[in-house]
Amino acid sequence: MDATITGELVESVVAQSWPPMQAVILQASPTLRSDQILELKQEYVRLMNEEMKSSMSDTPDIYAKYFTLQELKDMMAFYQTDTGKKTLAVMPAMMGELMQKSGARMPGMMQALMTRFRDILSQKGIKL
Repeated sequence: MDATITGELVESVVAQSWPPMQAVILQASPTLRSDQILELKQEYVRLMNEEMKSSMSDTPDIYAKYFTLQELKDMMAFYQTDTGKKTLAVMPAMMGELMQKSGARMPGMMQALMTRFRDILSQKGIKL
């Protein structure tokens, strides 16, 4: 993956994840100085970069499996546009929000699904 895209992704993830992390750190160690907080944030960014690079090591092979060379070129051209740049910038936060909302709904959804499915099974003479 392009280093610029990875860097922008890391920046976006850090922008979303650092403030709550910093709050937890300050709650645990309220006497930390601002220079110490800055140093911790730099370490956090360094680790995030390492993890992001490691987690994306299979990305080229996976993209090659699903997209032709021309499609990849088309995507790269898209990501150079203003809309493409915005997509890269907001996607981590947007996906995080979607996952958070989906995760919050999941227990109730699964309970409703199982209740309805048990009714179907019962109608077919299957008792769980």
